Amino acid sequence: MEALSPGSHRKEELSVLTSNRVFGKSWGKIGRVILVVVPVIMAVLLLSLTVFAKNTYYINDGDRVLVHMTYATDPAEILNEAGVELDSGDTYTTQTVPGASEITVQRRQTVTVIRDGIATQIYSYGETLDALLKRLQWELTSQEVLSHPLNAMTHHGMTVTVSKGEAVRENYSAQIPFETIYCQDPTLPAGEEVVLVPGVNGMVACTDLVSYVDGKEVSRSEEVRTVTHQPVNALVAVGTAMDQPGESGLLTTHTGETVRYIRAYNFKASAYSMYDPGCNEYTATGTKVRYGVVAVDPKMIPLGSELYIVTNDGVYIYGYAVAEDTGGSIKDNRIDLYFDTVEECLRFGRRECTVYLLSEG
Repeated sequence: MEALSPGSHRKEELSVLTSNRVFGKSWGKIGRVILVVVPVIMAVLLLSLTVFAKNTYYINDGDRVLVHMTYATDPAEILNEAGVELDSGDTYTTQTVPGASEITVQRRQTVTVIRDGIATQIYSYGETLDALLKRLQWELTSQEVLSHPLNAMTHHGMTVTVSKGEAVRENYSAQIPFETIYCQDPTLPAGEEVVLVPGVNGMVACTDLVSYVDGKEVSRSEEVRTVTHQPVNALVAVGTAMDQPGESGLLTTHTGETVRYIRAYNFKASAYSMYDPGCNEYTATGTKVRYGVVAVDPKMIPLGSELYIVTNDGVYIYGYAVAEDTGGSIKDNRIDLYFDTVEECLRFGRRECTVYLLSEG
């Protein structure tokens, strides 16, 4: 290896030091440039991203809402991109909403107003009928009536008619029909009717508030009602008596059945039950007592005879019965009707009755 002199080592050291000073100064300048240039580049890049980012738009077109993203900022261009076509007279409004923009399309509506027989076409963009009339400075008279309420919203093709209306009070009289009240009369043949009190209709005076539109009545309400004559109800007597006693004939039973009888008697009737003193559960003919069994005088009505009995006052229709019993006090024109309870006997008491002999025992 070649030996170097001390002088040569000193020269190398000087050379290295000189080189480091030169390059150190150069890198310092470059670093300062980088520190300035890099933030500028970043700012440009951020600005570019901001400029070229897509914007979000909400497009309201009547009942339809579209969401459209675009680089465009002109509303007309945005609507065209979204396929929203504007007809003549259509317009739009814009506003900013959180995170997006909103475009509201306002379609022009044609509203026809007919007043005094003249049709006028008016343009609207959606408003209440009240607002439309105020915008047109149309004041309705107290006699004019609209075909739609004032708070109705306008729509395309809407027709509004202004009609002539008036409210008048009408006076008139009316009848109050009488009622018919029926009462039973055992002195009249069954089904026969006799008017005891004729019915008379009452009278009432009325005042109505009547509303007319174009001469046609649309509503009516009663304001005053005064009865001038009270009605008199009709009273009609309805006969309940069976055929008069006598020889054979026909009778109509309570069930509507027509039955022929041999003879009819006017008897005095009383009532008894098995709980009465001296009575038991068996009749004089040995049958068991029951409703429809009657005690008779065998000299007047043979035992075993079939009967039909009704009280002359029309209150009781005892109906079909059989003469199967006798009694110590049952003589001549006396008859005793069996009831199941003492209470029924007490209610019946003693009554005049007609006894129809249907068959002899």
